[in-house]
Amino acid sequence: MRDRVAAAVILFGALLACGGVQSERWEPRSSDQPSNQIAKTCVRMYRGDIKRVAKAGGLPIGTLTVTAVNADALDPALDSAAEYGGTHCLMLTESDSDETSTMVVQTWGNGTTSVTPVRAHKHEVRLLVVRVPRSGWEALPGVLMPPAK
Repeated sequence: MRDRVAAAVILFGALLACGGVQSERWEPRSSDQPSNQIAKTCVRMYRGDIKRVAKAGGLPIGTLTVTAVNADALDPALDSAAEYGGTHCLMLTESDSDETSTMVVQTWGNGTTSVTPVRAHKHEVRLLVVRVPRSGWEALPGVLMPPAK
């Protein structure tokens, strides 16, 4: 039984160390916003792009917060935002932190265990998600053109 528990703890620690998206929180602006995906992924825009995107018909549809462990959160967040119906994203906040958790590993058959610290790097981004209707894509410069789904 101890071997199984130790194996499960080791597996959990290995999965944590591998990294990936840990959490995602979508906050729509209203319940009647379109949610069908029209872009393969969202284009990251910057504050200087806001007027161009708005002129093409872009409207905010919500905010998305993605937290990744031992991985970059931005690329998965851009993909997720597209699934919610977005075409463009403006980064509102970005944070990085290091956390230490512990993992118990059985090292000998006599029941002796050791505790090994495991460090995890958390990367979190919060994005304003904007949707430009397909009819407005022609007005966008090439660098702001989202890839069609």
